[in-house]
Amino acid sequence: MLKTKGIRLFYSCQGAGEAVLCLHGNRDSSQVFRELAGALGPHYQVLCADLRGHGQSEYTGPAFTLEDMVDDLIRLMDERGLKKVTLIGHSLGSTLALLLAAREPERVNKLVLMGAAATFKVPFKRPDQGEEITPDTVKRTNAAAVPFFFTEGHEEVQQRILKGWSQLPAATHRLMIQIRHPDLRPVLQGIRQRTLIVTGQEDRITPLPKALELNRNLPDSRMLAVPGTGHFMFLEEPAVVSEAILTFLREA
Repeated sequence: MLKTKGIRLFYSCQGAGEAVLCLHGNRDSSQVFRELAGALGPHYQVLCADLRGHGQSEYTGPAFTLEDMVDDLIRLMDERGLKKVTLIGHSLGSTLALLLAAREPERVNKLVLMGAAATFKVPFKRPDQGEEITPDTVKRTNAAAVPFFFTEGHEEVQQRILKGWSQLPAATHRLMIQIRHPDLRPVLQGIRQRTLIVTGQEDRITPLPKALELNRNLPDSRMLAVPGTGHFMFLEEPAVVSEAILTFLREA
């Protein structure tokens, strides 16, 4: 647990060697990386962080920005004495990975971006800013999100993620609603790290064209589209995704 500037940032660490930092999406927690960390742990030092207000990282402070969340990650790296890491981001975590790579390029080795987008607008109804967040509000929001995030045949993944979303503190719901996804297109050409972009072919929240746009604009990138999967492709086809990531990380 990292404690700094009034923020308690929880993270787990397993394995040894080259450091890999895994960053989860909005309303998720580091628990989504349990299987992936298990696959990478025998080969790398794998850190999985709960973003502020998520999982076990408690936060009851004022509104914050994505740049504040990047600051948290840099402090975590400093706490662990890590001069350089490979970043594996999913959804919001991929946005933070790109922002960190753009701001501190010397501290990022490689990038793995899953369910990523250079620009993004929520395509379903979320609570309005200032609206009271009740269990019924969360239930309605989750129901509206389901068609965009999940695919048929992977109901266990859907139930796992929905359970986590339902447990998120109301304060974090309110704070995250205030955050808008930045337009990352101006910074993509300046990101020189070798990058693997992983997308679910049936992802409807960050669909295939979003991944193709990143692939076109990130100078040293390649793309993997996983058939039959949605936004949580790394949970729906864990063996396929973990093997692709391991192959990518092992390259000189």
